[in-house]
Amino acid sequence: MRRRIITALVAGTATALLAGCGALGSEAASAPVTTAPPSAQEKLAAAVPDGSAGRYAFSFKDGASSTSGVVDPKSQRISMTTAYKEPEVGFTLTMSFLLVEKDEWVKISFDKKIPGLPQLPKKWLKVDKSKVDEDPFTNLEDPDPVAAAALFDAIVKVTEDKPGTFAGTLDLTKAAEAQIVDDEGIKALGAKAKAVPFTATLDDAGRLATIDIKVPGYAKVKPFTHHATYSKYGSAPEVKAPAASASQEAPAAAYELLNS
Repeated sequence: MRRRIITALVAGTATALLAGCGALGSEAASAPVTTAPPSAQEKLAAAVPDGSAGRYAFSFKDGASSTSGVVDPKSQRISMTTAYKEPEVGFTLTMSFLLVEKDEWVKISFDKKIPGLPQLPKKWLKVDKSKVDEDPFTNLEDPDPVAAAALFDAIVKVTEDKPGTFAGTLDLTKAAEAQIVDDEGIKALGAKAKAVPFTATLDDAGRLATIDIKVPGYAKVKPFTHHATYSKYGSAPEVKAPAASASQEAPAAAYELLNS
């Protein structure tokens, strides 16, 4: 699962609604093995969730959308809610996604009643994956829905200002997977896209805690900060299937939105 699929799906839906090594030595003169300390970039790469810490909570906010959820890669379970504010009309579309092993549900709501918007049930809607053009819950083995690994691979320079606190720049042209800015935005940013300031922090256990990316303005988009958080490693709420009374099969109108 990639965060770009969810974000693109929600934004696209809103738009469509408007139109180990070793060393050997001699016994007599064995020299001590010294290992260079990890670089700042290596520390960040090692801090990205790999699933070993169990389920955890995450969130990210950028531009007109905000997302939060819980991912449990070992159990193939994830829940997330994305809210997207449509800038022209001003309504907010909220889409919640829930996956428990092979089963998927979605919940879709609008904060305003606007003529032409579909009236959908308020329950969790069971999704038939054969009716969805692009499944938002692909690549379940990936425990990194915010694509932090892709961001850290695109580091231009970074320093650890104090233990667990990092600052540097990113080349967003090399981090397309993270979708901080879309392809058109990358082109509009030009050279600025190759030196975007960022900060990151780790928790006391050396695990990723926050990422902040200060994206310059481009075209009609004002400067914004992409803010992502990772928390509650091993203690996030369990992702459970909805009760039978709280769910139903998704109607045709839901698939029209998901495929728009």
